[in-house]
Amino acid sequence: MKKMRNVLALAIGVGAVPLLSASQAASAGVAYTVTDLGGLGGSITEAFGINNQGEITGDSTTAINTTNGTGGYGQSFLWKPSVPNGTTGTMYSIDPSYSSASYISDGLAINGQGQVAGVEGSSSGYQTFLWTPSQKNGVPGSLANLNIPKDAGTWIYGMNSSGQVVGESGSVTPSEAFLWTPDAPNGTTGSTQQLGFLPGTTNSWAGDINDNGEVVGSSGNMAFIWTPSGGMQALATPAGDGSAADGVNSAGEIAGYITTSSTVGGATELNYRAAIWTAAGIQILPTLGGQNSAAAAINAAGEVVGWSQASDGSYDVFAYQNGVMTDLNVLTGYQFGSVYGINDSGQIITDYTDASNHRTAYLLTPVVTPEPGSASIMLLLTLGSVILLKKRRLRHVLEPEISAQPGRSN
Repeated sequence: MKKMRNVLALAIGVGAVPLLSASQAASAGVAYTVTDLGGLGGSITEAFGINNQGEITGDSTTAINTTNGTGGYGQSFLWKPSVPNGTTGTMYSIDPSYSSASYISDGLAINGQGQVAGVEGSSSGYQTFLWTPSQKNGVPGSLANLNIPKDAGTWIYGMNSSGQVVGESGSVTPSEAFLWTPDAPNGTTGSTQQLGFLPGTTNSWAGDINDNGEVVGSSGNMAFIWTPSGGMQALATPAGDGSAADGVNSAGEIAGYITTSSTVGGATELNYRAAIWTAAGIQILPTLGGQNSAAAAINAAGEVVGWSQASDGSYDVFAYQNGVMTDLNVLTGYQFGSVYGINDSGQIITDYTDASNHRTAYLLTPVVTPEPGSASIMLLLTLGSVILLKKRRLRHVLEPEISAQPGRSN
C-alpha cells in the first residue's frame, strides 16, 4: 500500500470547482486536475480500468533490492480515492502472491462493486483471476481463479456491474472471444461461453461488455456486437474497410475504429480512424489534424476517449463529444501516450512514458472555471510520487503503433 504524497495544486483562477464532462471542458474553458497515481515502489505503473466511483485498477512494480537485485515484480493494484471521484487516494496491492522477477499480475477491469478481473502468472503459464472485496467497494478482498478454458493465452478487456467478464482466450491461434458469467451476480464461481466468430473469420476478441450483457469486439477484421438473444452480428462498416469495437455503454453506443488501406510508393498502408456506432449509424470522428486515430472507451453520456495523430505527426490523447474534439495533451501540457478508460463523471485514465521507458499512470478529473468562455483558464496539477511502467501486452488500440493493427498490440 502506498499513499499519494507531495501533492501540489497550481491554479490560475479560483479554488474548488465542480466536476464537468470532457466536452463541457472543451467548450467552457475547463481544464483537468491531473493526478499522478503513485505506485508500489518501483519504476512502472499503468492503469487499465476505472469505475464510476473513480476506483482504478492496473499494475505497478515493486522496488528493486539493490543488494541482491530482487524485486521489480509487477503487482495488481486497486487505487481508491479519498472520496468518490476524488483526486487524491491510496494504492493497495491486491495480489501479493508474486515470487520472481518474471511474475506478472495485471488488474485489467473493475466494476461498480469494486471487483477486479485480471491475469497473473509467469512465462510458464498464466491464469485469470477475480478479486472481490469483502465489502462493496472496500478493502481487503479475496482472489478466485476464473478457470477460463485455454487460459494460458487468455486476456481480459471488460467487466460489467454484475461481474460478467469478457476478453479473448487461446494459447495458440485461433484466439476466441469469451464471456464469463458468475453463477450469481458478483459471485466468484461461474461458467465460460465461447462467443465464436463472424462468418468467414477464424479469430475473435471481446473488447467490452455493458450492463445489458451486450458484448463488442472484433472477429477477423470486422467489429461485432454480441447479444444474448441475437448472438454475434457484424457492425455496419463502410464497404471495403475493416473495423474493431473497444467500448460500449448501456445505451448500446459503441466506440472503436475503422481501417482503410492506401498505396504509398507501391506499398499498402493501413490507416485508422476513430468511430462510434449509435442507433443513427456509424460516425467517423475527426482527428487532431493528422491521419490516424482510434477510440478506446465511451461513457454513459456518449463521451469518447482515444488517441489521434496531430498535425505535427505526434500522437495525442483526445476526448470527444457532440462534435467537440479536445486534445488533452495540449490542454494539460502533458505528453500522454495512451488512454484506457473514462467513467460517467468524465474522469479519464491515461499514462506517460519517458525516454527511459518508465511509465507513469494518471487520472484526469474535469474541472470548470466560474465564468465559461473567459480568458482565465484554471489548471489544477496534482503531482504525486513518480512511478513508471513495465513493458507488457496492452489493451486494444491503446498504443498508437501504426505499423501494426492497433487492436492487436503486444
